[in-house]
Amino acid sequence: MDGLDGFFARKRGCSDLGRELDSLADMVSFGVLPSLILLKLGYLYSAIPFLLASMYRLARFNVLKSEDFVGLPTTVSALIVSCTVALNFPRIDVFALILSLLMVSGLRYFRVKNRTLTVIFGLTLILAVFSKVFYIVVLLMLTAYVISPAFNVRL
Repeated sequence: MDGLDGFFARKRGCSDLGRELDSLADMVSFGVLPSLILLKLGYLYSAIPFLLASMYRLARFNVLKSEDFVGLPTTVSALIVSCTVALNFPRIDVFALILSLLMVSGLRYFRVKNRTLTVIFGLTLILAVFSKVFYIVVLLMLTAYVISPAFNVRL
């Protein structure tokens, strides 16, 4: 859904208000909610940095006019937290702290502009929903994206 709102906003002509509302919605969905989940699990010391890093990351995104993403996108971070919680990973708090650091880092993450790759990714996710290994498939795909700056990948 996060991608669809941007798509429709561009089709209708972006406005400053639309961009700010999108960031506010992203903050709730990808910053506040994962932080509340971390807090509920008893990880206060990782919930707070995750929330602050998400806020900073989204504010920086609105200010920078970059072709790439600077810092790990909040959507990716939130999905990884969700998958690690669903899979009952040990030390979720450590994952959250690492993700917080990556969100505020200066690492450049590519924007997926290749429509074929986007369709393959989407179909993989749809097929994975019907599988017992859904969270593992999603987590593997996200992990590949997280480490992509180390390989200077452009798609």
